[in-house]
Amino acid sequence: MLTFASLPEIPTVVRPGAALDVSIHVHDLNANNFNWTGYTPKASIKAGDYVLATVSGTVVNAAGGTASFAWTSAQTLLLGELLFCEMQIWADNNSSTENLQIGNLTFQTGEAIP
Repeated sequence: MLTFASLPEIPTVVRPGAALDVSIHVHDLNANNFNWTGYTPKASIKAGDYVLATVSGTVVNAAGGTASFAWTSAQTLLLGELLFCEMQIWADNNSSTENLQIGNLTFQTGEAIP
């Protein structure tokens, strides 16, 4: 099992049509930096049971446990206004079907950018 080394900074309210960037630092169960070698950082945004946008992240420092995600304004435009959303983050094992769950973050969408 993996966990956030510290809670990622994420806006409380995300405006549909605005770019969204999230950086994470991940630890293993022994509180050591998670090594991303062989894994791809993945994250999806859900409203209820509907997955609105899934992205592959970028490993910033494999041995240092850091990665980042970026959703474009076109992707967040699909979120819709005034929804409660959940961001699910995991390490996708590139060589098997077993992925490692890291954590979930919640936020609300605001009014869309005109």
